[in-house]
Amino acid sequence: MARYSLESINEYARRGYAVRVTCQSCGHAVDWNAVSLMRELHRLRASMQIDKVGARMRCSGCGHRGATITPAAADW
Repeated sequence: MARYSLESINEYARRGYAVRVTCQSCGHAVDWNAVSLMRELHRLRASMQIDKVGARMRCSGCGHRGATITPAAADW
């Protein structure tokens, strides 16, 4: 089994993963389509690096800024 370095949203999309965004404060988690997230970040001219995307995310549950981003199985 090969190991891949997933350091940007582009790599998640290329490998066929979904993006799981988990709030660091309350633990609320949401799975996003990596291609859709990549397009939205490109439209906003924002960085696609995982650490920068995670710091920018705001939780829809508690409003806290900052999230952990991990791969998830793509169900779509």
